[in-house]
Amino acid sequence: MLLQTPRLLLRPWAQGDLELLLRLAGDPGAMRHIPNALPRGDASAAAVKLESLRAHWTAHGFGLWVVTERNTGAFIGRAGLQYLPGAEPPEIEVGYILLETAWGRGYATELAQASLWFAFERLNADHVVALALAANEGSTRVMLKAGMTREGTGVWYGTEMVRHAIARQDWTPPAMKPEILES
Repeated sequence: MLLQTPRLLLRPWAQGDLELLLRLAGDPGAMRHIPNALPRGDASAAAVKLESLRAHWTAHGFGLWVVTERNTGAFIGRAGLQYLPGAEPPEIEVGYILLETAWGRGYATELAQASLWFAFERLNADHVVALALAANEGSTRVMLKAGMTREGTGVWYGTEMVRHAIARQDWTPPAMKPEILES
């Protein structure tokens, strides 16, 4: 499934995307606030992660996307939706990791809004959650801009994190709706 926003193109991970995942894992800025981040330069760990990203798509029909700029085709990171590991009942989590060179352009907000649109319009989700380390003020701002509300803290991914969430009835669709190019 290909999805495009005004400035970005999102596509599922493909078998040949190991180098993209390694590039993202090798960016110290991008990984600074990511618990259990892939070890820098560890191709075998990246291959396992790549397979899990692809398996989520196969099993559920949604997942995290490869994100590129539409005007240049440049890879800038990953974003999208996944089931929050260990959540009972199951919860959909929105997430984004961008190369540091892509920061400060509003891409994370654009991606969060597109992901929420996909969750509510295509997956018919009732609510979506997002998690961030307390020190990750940039991600917190993105969650708030996307209409999410802080719910508190807890332990996810083996570390204490801040949880934000939004329910379908509290969500406002973005003015520029994403476009599905292929499904």
